Amino acid sequence: MVTLYRLSALCGAILATCVSAQAPPTAIDPNFFPSLTPRDTLTWVDCYDGFQCARLRVPADVTHPKRREKVEIAVVKLPAVGGNRTGSVVFSLGGFSASNTNAVIQIGRDFATLYPNLDVIGIDRRGTGYSTPSIRCFPNQEARVNWQRTAPPVLGSSRSALPAQRARAKRFAQNCARYSGNALKWSGTYPSAVDMYTVMRAMGDKKISFYGFSSGTHTAQTFAALYPEAVDKFVLDGVVRSDLQYTVSDDQPSTVVDSELALDGFFTTCVAAGPEACPFLGNSTTPAQLRRRYEAIDRKFKRASIPNAPYPPFDYSALHNFVGTALGDSFTFFPQLAGLLAELEAGQAGPATGAASAIIYAEPAPLPPLGIDPPFDLIIAGVCMDPSNVGLKNNRDFQRYLDRMLATSPAVGGIVAQNTLFCSEWKVKPINVFPRKLLSNFCGTKIAGHILYISNTADYITPLDSAIYMKTRFFKNKATNIIDHAVGHTAISTGALSGNQGYPSLGVFDIIFRFFNLNQIPTQGSVYLPDFPPFLAQGADYAGLLPSGFGGVVAPAYPIPGKTPQ
Repeated sequence: MVTLYRLSALCGAILATCVSAQAPPTAIDPNFFPSLTPRDTLTWVDCYDGFQCARLRVPADVTHPKRREKVEIAVVKLPAVGGNRTGSVVFSLGGFSASNTNAVIQIGRDFATLYPNLDVIGIDRRGTGYSTPSIRCFPNQEARVNWQRTAPPVLGSSRSALPAQRARAKRFAQNCARYSGNALKWSGTYPSAVDMYTVMRAMGDKKISFYGFSSGTHTAQTFAALYPEAVDKFVLDGVVRSDLQYTVSDDQPSTVVDSELALDGFFTTCVAAGPEACPFLGNSTTPAQLRRRYEAIDRKFKRASIPNAPYPPFDYSALHNFVGTALGDSFTFFPQLAGLLAELEAGQAGPATGAASAIIYAEPAPLPPLGIDPPFDLIIAGVCMDPSNVGLKNNRDFQRYLDRMLATSPAVGGIVAQNTLFCSEWKVKPINVFPRKLLSNFCGTKIAGHILYISNTADYITPLDSAIYMKTRFFKNKATNIIDHAVGHTAISTGALSGNQGYPSLGVFDIIFRFFNLNQIPTQGSVYLPDFPPFLAQGADYAGLLPSGFGGVVAPAYPIPGKTPQ
């Protein structure tokens, strides 16, 4: 069975899946970065047909840089495609462990038109990608595959799930401490933000721009807290609440507050699409009727499963894992979810059940990474390295927290809670601990530049409320919120440019371009429509739902229920 780390990896893979429609990604040579000699100065060498690469040696302890221990950071640069360099922009993916060097090499050119006069920089976080020493939680690939295959049921599926998952969390923490050596204690978002500043200064710049997604937004906000004078233009999509990321407490239910709204988006778009495009619709005529049928399936699978050869029987855990996957990318997976629910309701596994199983039971790719998917084990390690205040140590406290998570989101609350459980058993104490008093006392209005926050109306893991909170609590008039009126994790999963999914919607793309190149800041709370609503590819008639043109619509036509913040 799979859990949140697989869901996060699947959502991280959205970029790879989508932009591959434009051109095959550049093949990554796993031996290239290891062949470069690490240096104390940023020394570029030509690589990958038009890129430049380097391994930069930096102090392992960022608060005591004169200590002898060092780590090596993998860095890649795509020189400004416009030829008139005015600075640099860091491109950063999510999952706490996606290889940003691979991302720039494989998809950096696809986004370079957004900032043609900026060098595009990819920096692998400490211990991940091709930065060394490497974080490893298993002795070999076979052990990683076996770990994935033997996961207990998800939290919330039964009373036995919590003790089984806690035992698994303890084993995982022991494994990571055993196989990672010193890599873990030197890693985390805080030192990665310091490394970003080090790279910036090594390039001779005093300020830097940033385009980041999901956990990449956490790196950017940490950087802003540390170096407000160095912030230029930051575009942050799928915003993490950094104040929550630096602790493990019972506040985390706020991270899944929009999950049920996202599921409502499925029911609403299914009704709008009609029975031919959405096979789960059947004779239902309202989203409320669809939700009641879904909840009946959910209750049934808490007690039963159906045969699903050649995969394991499809059960409650499989259902919730795929629902989480679908909520991360509605355009791709809502049609598959519709077929799956129709088959489960009929009690017979078919093509849709097999397709869902192929996704959730896919074997993890080997390390080091050859693409941009965040590895499942490094996602957990990345999440758990940041918190300095870890609570929920006993089952009674954790059960109260889990009850709140499930009450907030019956669909994915138990899955998301598993990461918190793993962090409650984390054993490695980091050397580089973010000074949380800096965040609590931080005045974001002191940043030199501006932050553009992009949020989907219904993001199951980085809700719109998080971006509004970060602006209101920290950055105030130095930040602006815009909304992509869609279901999905990050706006990158909702757009289409030249027929290729994998970009922001045309309206959001236009705003990002104007922000980077013309210094134009949109109106706070502006709402934009996705180019490709779910079920469009299945023949749904959206003539009455799609806007004529794009950008800044006041009354969104795309039918997702819920609030639209002003």
